[in-house]
Parts: sequence; C-alpha cells; structure tokens
Amino acid sequence: MNSKINWMRGIAVACLAAAMLPGEPASAPIAMAAVTNDDGTMTYDKKELTVTAGQTVSISFTNPDTAQHNFLLAMPGSMKIIGAAADKMVRDDTGEDVNYVPKLPQIIYAAPVLQPKKTTNFTFKAPDTPGDYVIICTFPGHWKTMNGVLKVLPPK
Repeated sequence: MNSKINWMRGIAVACLAAAMLPGEPASAPIAMAAVTNDDGTMTYDKKELTVTAGQTVSISFTNPDTAQHNFLLAMPGSMKIIGAAADKMVRDDTGEDVNYVPKLPQIIYAAPVLQPKKTTNFTFKAPDTPGDYVIICTFPGHWKTMNGVLKVLPPK
C-alpha cells in the first residue's frame, strides 16, 4: 500500500513540476497605428504582419487621427467583397449601429471601433491555415487605402 501511495505522490509531484515549468514567453503586442498621409489617404503604419498558424496574436492599435478606425481580419482575397459591403452600409445608412462591420462569412475577427486619439489592445487567434489574410478598416471611405496582409506561416 505504501508503495502505491508513494507512486501516486511521485506522479503528483511530477505533474506539479511540469505545470510550473516556464512555457514560451508571451510575445509583446504588435504595435500598429493609423496614419493619415499628406494626400489625405489613411493607412495602417504596417502593411504586412507575419505570424504562425494558430498563434495568439496581440495588437496594440493607436489612433492619432481625428477619425474613427477599425481592424478586421478576413479570408484571403476578400478585400473587394468586404469593401463593397462597407460602401453599401454607408449608402444605406446602416453601418454605425454595427461599427461598420459587414455581416459576411469572410470576416474572421473584428476589433472594436477605435476612437480618435486613443489606443486599444486586442487579441485573436491566427487562422490555422497558412495564407495571406486581409487586414482592413471598413470605416466609411477607408478600406481602399487602409488595408494590409496578415501573412500566416505554417507552424514550426
């Protein structure tokens, strides 16, 4: 009986020790910002972000502008579909109630609207399938220039 108890204690200690081992350190959030260019167009300061499939992605998004912005992650090749839906929301005057996020199956993640002169932090899980995913701001008039790519690489 004592050997069985000692064996169970040994397993418990091993499990506890394994749980206390440090894992991969949490990476710092990716810093992104909205930019208004000299010609009046708006962009993200980073046109491409690279992550690993399934990775937890943290972004610190700063808006130094006077306009609101958002951040959507969408399926590869879906920018024009999402942009057209965003434009339709403006024409139909239906965007404000849903933060200018179209209800489309191509949209994987939508961060909350970022107010002018503010910074927000948000986290999402990168898609499990490698590819070039769309990053886009669907606030009225922004999507054609305020877009980028989330390059998802295969796991190592």
